[in-house]
Amino acid sequence: MTQGMKNSVPVDAPRFSVGKYIKKWNKLWLVSRARKQRLQQVIPNSRKLLIIPLHGLGDLAMTLPLLAALRNNRPDLEIDLLVSPRNAGLVADYPGLNRLIFAEINTKGKLADRQWRDLCGKGPWETVLYIGERAKTLVQVRLQQLPAKEIWALPCETKGIHDTEINALLDRVVGNGKEPHYARRMASVMSAFGIKQCDPLDFKMHLDENPKSFQYAGPVVLINPVGSQTGNTMGEEQISELVIEFLKNGWHIVAYEQCVRLLNKDLKAKITSLSSETIADAVGWLNAADIVLTTDTGIGHLSCAAERPTVILRQNEQWRANCDPLCGKPTVLYPEQSPGTLSQIPASVIVEALAAKLVDKSPV
Repeated sequence: MTQGMKNSVPVDAPRFSVGKYIKKWNKLWLVSRARKQRLQQVIPNSRKLLIIPLHGLGDLAMTLPLLAALRNNRPDLEIDLLVSPRNAGLVADYPGLNRLIFAEINTKGKLADRQWRDLCGKGPWETVLYIGERAKTLVQVRLQQLPAKEIWALPCETKGIHDTEINALLDRVVGNGKEPHYARRMASVMSAFGIKQCDPLDFKMHLDENPKSFQYAGPVVLINPVGSQTGNTMGEEQISELVIEFLKNGWHIVAYEQCVRLLNKDLKAKITSLSSETIADAVGWLNAADIVLTTDTGIGHLSCAAERPTVILRQNEQWRANCDPLCGKPTVLYPEQSPGTLSQIPASVIVEALAAKLVDKSPV
């Protein structure tokens, strides 16, 4: 930045910034301009594409329709996918991907910085597609550091900088930012690649089969009462009440060991612990169960993609509804009050929903 520009907008920048965020905006604009000047002429036309989805397991599951559409309609593209190491198993064998790159765009620290430097060394790319929506300053700076001829993204927003400004840093804004459901919003990016959006969306997982089985006479209910998002974890009192009702019905209760470890001794004795070191293991147990009860969005999406009868518990908020699985026909239960808590969903309602799914016997 030239001297005397510390509190002014660069001459060729859109003139929107005001107040305390002007320095942040100046920094982002200059980094963006430097990338474009440095790379526009040195990167030859190619078909190399880097996709950066959000890092959650549920987010990655909702990205599958976009990957399927690109695989089926744009075989000319050489697609790299940025993933969190803990979720990589979901797409490790997904057809049509060139390679998986392990890094997280929104994580601070020396390790994250080193991963990002390594990532930059794996380029260049003709296009980088970011399909998050809330682009913090860290995310925007890292996007502009990538050796890419063009940066595409869904319409972005960030605290302190107007949406028009933050999107001006991109080479192209793609997709329908007004589409309420997150999976459909990501899928709307298809049109930027000349692909007509299909319906229903393809959520099929391509995992190495890892079949599991239970040796029980009665129905097996796989419960996942612990979620990664705030408000997605059931209390022990509610779990205990449900376990009593399940046992009365002659249902066998199983849960992933990560969840069982968090329960008290009495509950642990009544629930069979399942070892799931990989996502393929987790899906194997989902397929073996007669029905799935979950508060976690990631497990909910995997269960529905595997076409298992599924009951999902969540809070009563629109943004959560906009992330409900689109595949299958899960029963979604939430409290009457908004946002409410999971404890406000009566045990009798949960048991009734599970019983109805068990009677139905249809995969969805």
